[in-house]
Amino acid sequence: MRTVGAEAAGLPEAAAVERVLEALDGLGGLAKGDREVLRFVTMLTLAPRSMRDGNLQPLRDADFDERAIHDIVQVACCFAFMNRLADALGVTLQPEHYALAETLFGEDSLAEHLRWAQGEDP
Repeated sequence: MRTVGAEAAGLPEAAAVERVLEALDGLGGLAKGDREVLRFVTMLTLAPRSMRDGNLQPLRDADFDERAIHDIVQVACCFAFMNRLADALGVTLQPEHYALAETLFGEDSLAEHLRWAQGEDP
């Protein structure tokens, strides 16, 4: 999915959404409702101005109630906000937290973050 996200970042909005949704549809082993949440969050993240009430229906059809849908939206929006805030201000991981970050996200992700923090292309 990381590769797909990087590909999508270079595409126009509609093509980016389609590329990520196509990749999501190819994922196996997802629990009930996970695919709908991932599809919804993809749309919300990549094309927020395109969101309409109809985008909520697949979540409702997957048995998410209004509170759960609200929570999904809140988490996705908060995550996007925090990432944009960190990127805009150049917030980066402090060396004393490298080991934890590597455990949580993997050596490659940590290395990618550190390259970004030094202004290198990912």
